[in-house]
Amino acid sequence: MASKLLGSDYLLLLLYINDKEPIKGSVRLTKMMFLFNEQIAPALKSKGLDSEKLPDFIPYNYGPFSKDLYEQVDFFTGIGFMQVRDLNETEEMSGVDNIVEKEFVDECYEDEDETKSENSYREYRITDTGSGFVESELLEKVTSPQLELLQQYKKKITEMTLKQLLHYVYTRYPQYAEKSLIKNEVLDDGK
Repeated sequence: MASKLLGSDYLLLLLYINDKEPIKGSVRLTKMMFLFNEQIAPALKSKGLDSEKLPDFIPYNYGPFSKDLYEQVDFFTGIGFMQVRDLNETEEMSGVDNIVEKEFVDECYEDEDETKSENSYREYRITDTGSGFVESELLEKVTSPQLELLQQYKKKITEMTLKQLLHYVYTRYPQYAEKSLIKNEVLDDGK
């Protein structure tokens, strides 16, 4: 019988692996989970790990967007499993850096004025409490080959520049880039 994890479990697991390396940037976190749904979840299923209740994505101002994902982030932050920190840094993509990140975060919380971003760049990190949950409840459900796939995936996502990541998503899934406000800049040269 195959093991099964929820989409929210994968969010915690991805934050936990690779020495708990944080995910920097809301845009990166969203595209990471989008690509997870599209490519990694099916690969894991073929390795015996099924997925349930993955976040839904729609085409929006910066490509694939998921309100479900930000509800998961809010939930995990609220129960102390995750920490979201505003950084005084800008994303590595010139022209589409702090302004886009701020607008993207504001877009996630458009009805909640108190949570709109003041700074431009957020870091998503698992807490000790969240790590304890992953260690006690999730790791036993994941085999070594499945975990290795997740580790390689996270490494690839965190090492790509934001523009490379967006270019990949926009060219591979053009239906999700249709409404993008930055599509022309992202597809300009692909680097």
